[in-house]
Amino acid sequence: PAGLYRGIPQPVDWTAETVRIEGKDAPAWVIQGTRHLAQTAAVPSMPVAVWVLSPMDDEHKLLLGELAAGSTILLVGWMVLWLGWKRQERLRLLEAVRRDTLDMTRALPLALFRFRRGLDGRGRFAYLSPQAMGMLGRSEAELQETPPWPEGQQGQTDTPPLQPALMSLQVRGEPRSLVVHSAATLEPDGTQVFDGYWQDVTAQRRAESRFEDRKSTRLNSSHGYISYAV
Repeated sequence: PAGLYRGIPQPVDWTAETVRIEGKDAPAWVIQGTRHLAQTAAVPSMPVAVWVLSPMDDEHKLLLGELAAGSTILLVGWMVLWLGWKRQERLRLLEAVRRDTLDMTRALPLALFRFRRGLDGRGRFAYLSPQAMGMLGRSEAELQETPPWPEGQQGQTDTPPLQPALMSLQVRGEPRSLVVHSAATLEPDGTQVFDGYWQDVTAQRRAESRFEDRKSTRLNSSHGYISYAV
């Protein structure tokens, strides 16, 4: 038997390689396309060594698994970036729409408002256009404290009118005439929302008043004119 081990073995078509395992190089052999990890140990009292070749059949599966995991992480990362970009784009568009709306409201001869009235009966402005404070001659805090609605048939109301209504007030010591009008909607929680406007009609009312005065003067005049034909 000793002579058998000392004989010259037949050559094999194996390819020697080195694999990196936990930071160390380890010998490996490629046998029929499959990589085998080689481990060797000397046999005590004998001039031979024992080699153990462990096939690494799952190596491709592990590589595929790592590739799939990496691809998934990359996809999730791109998805998070895309969602973040979409959110920023949506916020940018909303800000652009808000800015355009404010620009348009500033160009209108109106003061816009949104008034919310909760189930407790108390109301508060959710929005006041920049023209409102100047047109009404009051600060935002004063408008929130006492909303300027015209008096109804039952006296002072706590909600804006749903039909165009005329109201008069003093602004910096000068009389001013305003028309206020709104449309109401009801939210699912029962909150009433009034979207409306104030319009300054002082100049129009003054012109109408002067016209009525001149008309009344002509009607009440005591002078008459008679013409004779000769």
